[in-house]
Amino acid sequence: MKKKPIHLFMFIWIFMIFIVCYSRYMEPERLVMKEITVETNMDIEKCRILFFTDTHFGTIYDGNHVERIVEMINERDGDIVIFGGDLFDNYARDKELLDMEYLQEELSKIEAKAGKYAVFGNHDYGGGAVRIYEQFMNNCGFYVLDNETVFLEKFNIEVIGFDDYLLGQTEVDFYHIQSDNFHLIVTHEPVISKWIEGSGENLTLSEKNKELPSLYS
Repeated sequence: MKKKPIHLFMFIWIFMIFIVCYSRYMEPERLVMKEITVETNMDIEKCRILFFTDTHFGTIYDGNHVERIVEMINERDGDIVIFGGDLFDNYARDKELLDMEYLQEELSKIEAKAGKYAVFGNHDYGGGAVRIYEQFMNNCGFYVLDNETVFLEKFNIEVIGFDDYLLGQTEVDFYHIQSDNFHLIVTHEPVISKWIEGSGENLTLSEKNKELPSLYS
């Protein structure tokens, strides 16, 4: 008797919370949320990924909004939570206005069953934030992926975090992915998807696609 092939369709629920993605041109109160379901034939476990980015805390987007952000994320009960960069708008300019202890306390409340991860954005380098960004995110329970890969055995997924394209540094070879796994690629600038090569399947999370920005877009 001829066996019928079995196709496993695994679902990744991604709640993409783009928070004030171009805060200079959008209403400061606006939170944009998108929900996407991804299907694959690869042998991975169903998981829920919550992605948020571009908070730009500072004069334009007050740090008092962080409580609502955390609430929205935790309401969705994610397995993995990822931050896409640009935590502050301009740290050097706004640091006296920011209650860093409060921000850390609130961001630490974000819950994720399988881990919290982050990458650098251009504003995390500019404005002096590069001196404090990684340690601050670590204190909030996020592991900053700076051209690094983490394998999540429970889901059979590789999480790959790229450094910021504009102000960071990534060797070309790192864009050539060697494994045959399902890759969850995290990057602040979507333009790097042009250079990704390799086998397996890729899902890229980044800030909203746009023209390549200036230093402080």
